[in-house]
Amino acid sequence: MRFNRRLLVAYLIEHGVNTVPKLMQMTGWPNRSIQKLILSLADMNVQISFVGAKKNGQYQVTDWASLNKAWICQHVNTICELSGLDHCRIAAILTQLS
Repeated sequence: MRFNRRLLVAYLIEHGVNTVPKLMQMTGWPNRSIQKLILSLADMNVQISFVGAKKNGQYQVTDWASLNKAWICQHVNTICELSGLDHCRIAAILTQLS
């Protein structure tokens, strides 16, 4: 489940859900979990950078490493399900980001 959550966080950041409060609102996951997932992307060699000031900055994916961004986009519904999100949240993610 943790691997899928990492994929989902990278996907969301890439699609403009790129601050911790936005990620919390979209996924329903706690602040600390989001922060740990962002940090853990480095374990997969995915590079995330923070741009801007601490209060109004945002994250961006600067290197996807060996992850196939197109594959993730194509399978985001399944990734959401495997991440433990309920169907209402999945629908919200897919509706808002499409």
